Amino acid sequence: MPEEQTPFVHQDGSTSPPGRTTADKLLAPYGLKNQVAELHRERAMRARLYPGWVAAGRLKADVADAQLDTLGRAIETLQLLQEPRINALVLGMKALTPDYQTLVADILLALSVPGIGRQQLAVDLRKRIEGRSPGAGS
Repeated sequence: MPEEQTPFVHQDGSTSPPGRTTADKLLAPYGLKNQVAELHRERAMRARLYPGWVAAGRLKADVADAQLDTLGRAIETLQLLQEPRINALVLGMKALTPDYQTLVADILLALSVPGIGRQQLAVDLRKRIEGRSPGAGS
């Protein structure tokens, strides 16, 4: 039997529906700034502790390196979300219906992947739009 989901409780005591958080709270500059600072603190602490743990045999060097690299990438990701254009794009995407989120993601992916010509993208989008338009044949 699946576990019953409970609402997500934010640090300020407000809640979001089960399994969901509001993008504006997560992506607020103050929230992102604190998240980045916490990850920097965690990474610095691990960088201090890991050499001793590796020397004592408590942690393998490749695992320590991979974990520090992952934390570094998480920091970079959150810092990228602080960029005003990226932040606005993510918030805008969250406001779209799931179907439109998928459509926008498909367009962005098609434009960013080499080998997919703009002509083919236009054909694919036309087919997709026509398939959604009222009265279009199946």
